[in-house]
Amino acid sequence: MSTMLLSWLFERVNHYNKPTTITEVVTLLKWTLTLGGILLMFGCADPIEDAKKTLETGLFQNIEVEYRNIQSFPGDVVCGEINSFDRWGNSPGYKRFIVRADRASLVPVENDWGIFCSEDPVAALQARFGIDPMNGKNSTLQTVHRHLSELDFALRQYLTDNAALPLTTQELASASTTGPQPKNRKEGGYIDKIPEDPWGRPYHYEKLRRLHPAPKTYKLYTLGRDGVAGGTGEDADIGNWQLKYLDHIVSL
Repeated sequence: MSTMLLSWLFERVNHYNKPTTITEVVTLLKWTLTLGGILLMFGCADPIEDAKKTLETGLFQNIEVEYRNIQSFPGDVVCGEINSFDRWGNSPGYKRFIVRADRASLVPVENDWGIFCSEDPVAALQARFGIDPMNGKNSTLQTVHRHLSELDFALRQYLTDNAALPLTTQELASASTTGPQPKNRKEGGYIDKIPEDPWGRPYHYEKLRRLHPAPKTYKLYTLGRDGVAGGTGEDADIGNWQLKYLDHIVSL
């Protein structure tokens, strides 16, 4: 609630502070209740207490905990350190946590900590990845963000339906012409057209096997204007692993 709006509500209440008619009494009561309700609502909205509740009713239910260096940040983010104790008083020591949009992470990677737990996530993203600010002047980054979001969503849908990833992103739009077809492939595909990056090149797509014979994770990225790994500004590499940061910045 802006200071201007609150000031206006106070003025309305003060205007009728000495009612002389029934109408003015009713009007004063209405404005008083409105102002009181708004102040109560905003007085109860404490992001740090909400974050503690998220941790203590989920991951640390019925466990004694202590906090330190806890702070709220733009975009409904709370960061800090938490220490828990078992019934015998043993403790693993303080460890970092991030609560974002009512979801807690107790093992935040360094980039998560540096960007989400920042008063200026845009500058933090630029410092860590060389990605220019996403604003009205940076239509290139807006396009990459939109394309990666669309492809990432389509890949997740494909994986959910078929318990496997496609060989190429082209299979998201049209069925493969070779090999067996997935039984549960969505009729009509998962995306109308496979986009190219702003420089006319296909987005890179790599399946990551790790320890599972059937890959369930992937990398989806552009190498930027120069087409070479690394770089800053329009030459910066941008991938699906950075989508959560771009989404966060867009939401601010």
